[in-house]
Amino acid sequence: MLLFKKYSDVMELKHMNLTEVQNVLNTMLSAEPSDGQKRNIVFWYDDDGEFQERISEIELKSAKLLTINNNSFYIKYLIEEEEPETNFLVYSPCSKPQPRDNFLIDILKYSKEFSADSTTVIMRDLKIDVSLRSVVKKYAVFFGNKDRYRKFASYGLTKYSEQIIDTAVLSALLKLPALDIEGVFKTVLIDGLLGEGKFITDIEKFGDMEAFWSLAGDIYGYTLKDKDIKLLAISMFLKHMSVTYRGSISENMAKFIGENISNAFVFIENFMNTPNYIMIAEMITDDIKLPSLIKDIETDSFIETDTFPIFDREIIRRLIENLTHKAGEFDKYIRQIKERRKSHFYKNYENEYSALYYAAKLLSLEQHYGKKIKGSTAIDLYELYKKEYYLFDTYYRKFILHYDRIQNLEEFTPLFMLIENTYINFFLSELSVKWESAVLGLQTQWSLPSEIPQQQFCKKIVSSYIDKGEKLFVVISDGLRYEVAKELCDVLNTEHKGIVNLDTMLGVLPSYTSLGMAALLPGEEISYSDSGEVLIDGMPTKSTEQRATVLKKKYPKSTCVSFDDIRTMSKEELRAVTVGQDLIYIYHNTIDGRGDNASTEKQVFEAVEDCIAELTKLVRKLKNDGNATNILITTDHGFIYRRTALNESDKTPKELISYLIAKRRFIMTADKKEIHGTSRYAMDYLMKDSSLEVVIPKGTNCYKVSGSGSNYVHGGASLQEIMIPVIRFKSDRSSSDKLKVKKVSVSLTSLTRKITSMITYLEFFQNEVVEEKWVPVRLKAYFSDEEGNRISNENIIIADSRSKEFADRTFKEKFTLKSGKYDKTKPYYLILADEEEKINEEVQKIKFNIDLIFNNDLGL
Repeated sequence: MLLFKKYSDVMELKHMNLTEVQNVLNTMLSAEPSDGQKRNIVFWYDDDGEFQERISEIELKSAKLLTINNNSFYIKYLIEEEEPETNFLVYSPCSKPQPRDNFLIDILKYSKEFSADSTTVIMRDLKIDVSLRSVVKKYAVFFGNKDRYRKFASYGLTKYSEQIIDTAVLSALLKLPALDIEGVFKTVLIDGLLGEGKFITDIEKFGDMEAFWSLAGDIYGYTLKDKDIKLLAISMFLKHMSVTYRGSISENMAKFIGENISNAFVFIENFMNTPNYIMIAEMITDDIKLPSLIKDIETDSFIETDTFPIFDREIIRRLIENLTHKAGEFDKYIRQIKERRKSHFYKNYENEYSALYYAAKLLSLEQHYGKKIKGSTAIDLYELYKKEYYLFDTYYRKFILHYDRIQNLEEFTPLFMLIENTYINFFLSELSVKWESAVLGLQTQWSLPSEIPQQQFCKKIVSSYIDKGEKLFVVISDGLRYEVAKELCDVLNTEHKGIVNLDTMLGVLPSYTSLGMAALLPGEEISYSDSGEVLIDGMPTKSTEQRATVLKKKYPKSTCVSFDDIRTMSKEELRAVTVGQDLIYIYHNTIDGRGDNASTEKQVFEAVEDCIAELTKLVRKLKNDGNATNILITTDHGFIYRRTALNESDKTPKELISYLIAKRRFIMTADKKEIHGTSRYAMDYLMKDSSLEVVIPKGTNCYKVSGSGSNYVHGGASLQEIMIPVIRFKSDRSSSDKLKVKKVSVSLTSLTRKITSMITYLEFFQNEVVEEKWVPVRLKAYFSDEEGNRISNENIIIADSRSKEFADRTFKEKFTLKSGKYDKTKPYYLILADEEEKINEEVQKIKFNIDLIFNNDLGL
């Protein structure tokens, strides 16, 4: 059969002259006979008898001409009996009769057909079966344009049905790169609801809008009489919603749902990933008055539903209301927030959900302790803070961090005020009162029997490495309070192969930078100059260079360098600085640099995030480029931060008193004059025979200092300020996997590997508990065919449980298959893919068979 490769060849056949007809016929008749045939027989039904007068002029090279003219019996006898091996052209000046009226039908079945009209030529060129002639013919206008024809042909179709041709025409008109039924409906919805309707106009002019609505009914179950794009969108969105929504709906809304829910569900799941989805979703939300529908529905009835962003906004509104009124079901709220992490719009509202999560955690913690801080002795409170109470600071910090990132803060204001009040008036106030009472006995001798004093850092900790000949890197991050170091430990544990431990030291008083930095240096004696400068064995310690001088006195093979210098060094430059050195001090100043400044102190929790990221990268750089094995991370002091500033009336006034140093949180003085609302600590614990004392406002109060901020403070004796973290990181360079960071694994626990219905549930199990070197994993789960085409919705599995209970690490997921024909003899696959991996994302590929009780084949 002649194949026409060029559009011009195909279209010109509509006006074929006799010579062209003759050439085509001779080509068909002289071709190699089909399998099982000895000759070629070609039937030509010339509908309008256009060539009747000239048929005898055609010169056939290897065939005889027979003309049908009430002589079918003779023709049949001639072909089958008299000349069984001769090639024939059988010409009729009429239309092809129906099979039941065609005496030559048995010969026609094993013969070829020729036509000089454009429809037949197009069908021949595209290898479309003659049974679909009426379908192709209705698209005569479409195929009459070379660009549209080429686009259709570019899809390279080998299998045709009415639905496939309709879809291919629609795909071409919508300029889609491939035949794509989902792409057709996405484009039409966007064009009809948000665009100017250009594509819809093209379908009406060059395609068949009825074919579009037929596909809408067959594939997506649209059965409404009104053929309206918005109603179609409403139907598809509500079908998606119905899969997870457990609340009641109106009778009028129910009629939009109907059948073929699975196809609509999968369609919307994919449509959600387009930038126009939200605008359409919001439009439909208003049209169907969804807010009024769900206002009285239980939250758990739509906790898994994410069709419309209104569900997230309503859940957030309710959580704010419940938390603000301290409804008390904090575990329930935390569960609901965790459930929403799998929803499509979670990332759009991540800061809102995160703020709510940490608010619930903080209020739950308050409830757990019955609004009462336990512990009476200093060592009790110190240990309780290390193990439990630090979480109040962490949850508050995380709440404020995400609260600050929220665009619309107005609805969060009541919750913010509650969290602020709980944190300040319960936790900070109660803890500071308890702590002050417990440390009354330490006013003359600042120490705790169980804790290494900060001023003995070099003697007790650094020297334990150097004396054994081990090279040591010490990172000193200004303002790295204990609870931040706790989080940093978790991050290091999950990102680096090695051992991470967290210890503490009792920080010096007053807890401020100059003294804290000096206390971390080696020396026999700490003292103050007349100007208030801290000296070690008489040497200044303010600058990095001065600290290096002090360090070298004790450790000759040592150096000091700033983090800002280190971060820009190449591998060679870093090695040049550290080679030949036993001890390297690195100074980092992100938290205090931003917090200890009135204009930027509100950014201090963002600075904490930056600090953790920077120190994590620094450890990697020191390991990889600096060949570091032992790294210590510590600080000069901690800090207290509250978002609402102290009222001026609540600040402690500075009496007329002489002083050496005066800051927001302390005064260092030899003057014995009492200041109301303060506590005094003798400095001779640090400096022999010193008459100096440090005078600190009670609680978390500050002195009145002109022009200074009072949200971020340090210098006092609170646990947050004086508990000095010491992170010990030891890199593991062995080939062992014992200390290697690994993601937890997830297994399919459902026994069946056979799917018998469009909707199926599968169970999964998180094999390892999240702890130390086992980190969470976020998996995408979906079904695909042999070619990798997705055939179901996608579920998100978040395996992050720290529970040792099996039930807490079990997940049940719902999979909805696309409607279509599934071959029970072919394999299909459940794919588990790691969301974080860009290259080797596939974690598991599990073979399944699909044998549906009701198998729907739409031909697409």
